[in-house]
Amino acid sequence: MQKAADGANQTDRAALLAFKDGITDDPFEVLRSWNESRLRILWLRNNSLDGEIPTSLSNCSSHMGVQLSRNSLIGRIPREFGSLSNLRLIRAALNNRRGSIPPPFGNLVVS
Repeated sequence: MQKAADGANQTDRAALLAFKDGITDDPFEVLRSWNESRLRILWLRNNSLDGEIPTSLSNCSSHMGVQLSRNSLIGRIPREFGSLSNLRLIRAALNNRRGSIPPPFGNLVVS
């Protein structure tokens, strides 16, 4: 079972690094101290982050919450987030993003 956990951790790590690579400005250096643990909640509200929300975050299968409100993120909420079966919260208000809620979000189950 350890092999599966190691693979999942590597997937989460790669997704987080891709997210960090897509951020063009992190004035409060909130991303500097990320560690190797599995990502359950991504809480980056009000950090003046610039960049796009990458689709690679949908590879973090253990995501339960994503809070990206009050930044300067651009683009759309990735439709791939609709495949996160554990996702219970997503907030991305007050950014520079555009578009509507992607159709796959209708497949998410609320418990």
